This record gives sequence, C-alpha cells and structure tokens, in this order.
Amino acid sequence: MMHSINGYMYGNQPGLDMCKGDSIRWHLLGLGSEVDMHGIHFTGNTIRLHDTTRDVASLFPHISYSVIMTPDNEGVFNVECMTTDHYTGGMRQRYRVQSCGKQESSKGFFYTQTYYIAAEEVEWDYSPNRTWEHERHVHSEERLRDPQSRALLTRLAESG
Repeated sequence: MMHSINGYMYGNQPGLDMCKGDSIRWHLLGLGSEVDMHGIHFTGNTIRLHDTTRDVASLFPHISYSVIMTPDNEGVFNVECMTTDHYTGGMRQRYRVQSCGKQESSKGFFYTQTYYIAAEEVEWDYSPNRTWEHERHVHSEERLRDPQSRALLTRLAESG
C-alpha cells in the first residue's frame, strides 16, 4: 500500500522551505477509511494545536484542521506519519528551515474566537409522512413514535 503527503512520497515534494521565526500554518486533511489513521510527526520543531504545544498531530479519516508552527531550529527536518506501514510506504516529506536574516518575532497570529451556543427545545418528527409504514410493516404493529422533544443547538450572535 502506498501513502503520500500532497501526492508526493519519500521526501520528494519541493517547496517546503521556510524561515526561522516565521508563522507557518500547516493544513491537515485525513482521507480514506478506518485504516488511514495517522500520527503526523514534525521533527525538529513544535506545532500549536488546540492551545497546546506538541510535535505530533493525530489525523483521522474525514477530519481536517490547521496547526501553527513557528520554527526555532534551523536545518532539514521530516514531517512524517508515525504509523509504521505508512512511513515505509512513503508517507514522509522534508521541510527546510533557514535563517533568512530576519529578526525573530514572538508574535504569531493566535487569537481566540468565542462562540455562544444555546440549546433550544424543538419538536422533532422523524417521519411526518407515515404511509410507508403501512406498506412495509403490514404484519407488524411496530411504528415510529410520535414526534419527540429534542435539543437543537444554535449559534447566537455576539452582542456589541
């Protein structure tokens, strides 16, 4: 089985060059099925994910998120999947961090976004048209229950 990053395998993707101290955003997207679970490891530098600093991001199928790296070590490093058969199947690339003669900046583009969510009780009918029940369940008294109360989560607008 072959595994890749951006369609490239075994460290041959061009263009993963950056400067020490830059704020780099890596966009991660998991594709595939239940066998495509990845531990994406960034050697040599750390990433910020969900307000934590780490060097590995867990990536599951049909999940995407972005991580932020502010490289503070110069050199050539790997970004790789730590799942053994994925790594041996080519799922690794190299990224290069250079000095670039820039002054290091401690400010990134971190910010906090606040969402206000309310749970509103609504009546939910799973099957408003029940003619199919009579066609499919002729020999059964089973039927769907009447509408039920459910919680509906809605985003509220920020004030001010």
